[in-house]
Amino acid sequence: MARRLILHYLPGSSPLHRWDTRCKFLGLMIVTISLLHMNALSLALFSGLFLTAFIVARLPGRPLLLSAKPWLLFLTVIFIVQVFANQPSLWALNNITMAAIACWRLALMLAYAILFTSVTKPREMQDAITWFLKPIPFLPARRIAMMVSLTVKFLPLILDQFDEVQLALKARLGNQSRRSVGRLKYLFLPLFRRSFIRSDEIAFALAARGYREDLPLTLPKVPLVHLLALILVALVALASTLINSNGLLI
Repeated sequence: MARRLILHYLPGSSPLHRWDTRCKFLGLMIVTISLLHMNALSLALFSGLFLTAFIVARLPGRPLLLSAKPWLLFLTVIFIVQVFANQPSLWALNNITMAAIACWRLALMLAYAILFTSVTKPREMQDAITWFLKPIPFLPARRIAMMVSLTVKFLPLILDQFDEVQLALKARLGNQSRRSVGRLKYLFLPLFRRSFIRSDEIAFALAARGYREDLPLTLPKVPLVHLLALILVALVALASTLINSNGLLI
């Protein structure tokens, strides 16, 4: 199993695992778009909803938190850029507040994406995207769905391979080289090579299993209970975007 649990499917039998993937996908889109227009009060509400969903899904909190540590560097860079974007002063309270809210939004978007991938099987995700794109003419729905599924699956694998190459470089004392160009060469060239080899293996595996884009897709109707849950998520997201700074509806 990969070292990073982030963006991996974690088997379970919780209500979120059993929720129809099409509803989960639409719910993720609704929440992500709504987060762009939320203030601090709404962000606090959706932070609590995320913690509740995380507990309901029975996901391992500590391993996922450790897997998400590299993203803290990204959020830190975004925070610094936002602070100095309008006024070159670290002590500008308005800038710090705006930067904190922007990073809060990004962190919640990432958190809900991790939650979605943790409770959704890659095959179900692929079928759901194909189902959504199939009515659109001139679009290779199955191919696009396969590309999205492989992208979500390969990102954590590439990060794991990066760690393995780093450990191999340290074992050979390559990290003590004074030439930064040489260190980068011995770090990224093996990473690219292993990524290309993994891509070839996936392509051969798909061909061996008879992958075809013209195969019919039959999915059952979305249960009414699952639709009601999606409507509830949409209503909460809509109400949260209408809350002003005083917590009153506009």
